[in-house]
Amino acid sequence: MVAHELIRFQAPTLPSLREVEPWFAEAERLRWFSNGGPCVARLERACADRLGLEHPGVAVNNATSGLMVALRAVLGTPQGQRRLVAVPSFTFIASINAVRWAGFEPVFIDVDPYDWQPSEASLAQLRGLRSSLAGVLQCSTFGTAPSRVRRTSLAAAALDLGVPVIVDSAAGFGAVDEDGCTLGDQGEAEIFSFHATKPFAVGEGGLVTSRSAAVLDSLTELVNFGFDNTRSVTGHLGINGKMPELTAAVGLAVLDRFDHVLAHRRAAAEWLRSELEPAGLAFQGGSAGSTFQFVPVALPSGASRDLLLQKAHDARIEVRAYFDPPMHQLPVFASVQRAGELRVTESLSQRIVALPMANDLSAGSLERIRDLVLRVVTTTPRRPRFMASPAPSSRAPRIVPHPLKVIAGSAAEGPGVAPVAASRPVP
Repeated sequence: MVAHELIRFQAPTLPSLREVEPWFAEAERLRWFSNGGPCVARLERACADRLGLEHPGVAVNNATSGLMVALRAVLGTPQGQRRLVAVPSFTFIASINAVRWAGFEPVFIDVDPYDWQPSEASLAQLRGLRSSLAGVLQCSTFGTAPSRVRRTSLAAAALDLGVPVIVDSAAGFGAVDEDGCTLGDQGEAEIFSFHATKPFAVGEGGLVTSRSAAVLDSLTELVNFGFDNTRSVTGHLGINGKMPELTAAVGLAVLDRFDHVLAHRRAAAEWLRSELEPAGLAFQGGSAGSTFQFVPVALPSGASRDLLLQKAHDARIEVRAYFDPPMHQLPVFASVQRAGELRVTESLSQRIVALPMANDLSAGSLERIRDLVLRVVTTTPRRPRFMASPAPSSRAPRIVPHPLKVIAGSAAEGPGVAPVAASRPVP
């Protein structure tokens, strides 16, 4: 029996040095390699244009630094008893670490069972803590943009509590909601990660955006040790959170191919949705326009999720459990306050599995992933395997070619390279 090739959970793809060099040339010419040089300025402006923002954001060395300085810029330092920051337990630990670093204490809230975004009802349970609340750290779960209705509702819930909002949209750069609206203007500040495992991958890096020029000025000082434009420190002490020029040059090269990256990931995820939803698996509500760092799906039970994790090893397919355990179940946060019992968080953390994704994930790999999941959750006969020349009724995945193979210029310059639009999920 021939062993299958390993399907990695994530297989990051960064631009080649040849693609980065033209963007880096100006920094080399000026011998300006850090401290807000030409590449960083150009990347900040290009990202703002893509997100439809008036003001360029602040590029940072990583998203955790971005969270730290965003919390400080928006919330300041803890004053009196106002030390609590509401944050979902269903998130990655970097969010909670940043809250603690900024001198605040998390209070965990639940998420919504449909879209897995923070729950307004859970936030409402914190009304009795108004005098202790300093802010809300909202998370765009799995990089998915909340719907317009949910954004409005979450903003109203925070307004009712009388506190500002910071949004951790780590994997969400490029995500759009069901109306085509991008992320980037949520709350008083929003943070994106450009880590190698994210769809917008530069290695290490991130971006903090804001509608407020004052917040952006504060962020600029905070990532540069706290120095203002006179080289004095009159506000908060800062950190060295600046993005280097070479990293920014990589980001500019990523922007050149990013539309194709997103199209491929969305097409692959939509095919998996069409194959797996009929078998009883649940996908994140409103996620058609997500960036799909990976493909999170909720199985019918914790037992079926655990069985899938076991079977995946034998099938040479790397999968992960996200977020298990949730933050409130980690020993280090055992004493942290909670808004109720966090029942949705605990249910999802036991049932969600993250399926592999990559910029060049092949049709054959998608079929292997599909077959693995169906073997665990159903005994229904599966459709025939994908053929090179499928019949019109085939459900084989339609995959956008790898960006490196796309002819230079617009997609219209070569056959078969147009992005495949993912359909909206049925409510």
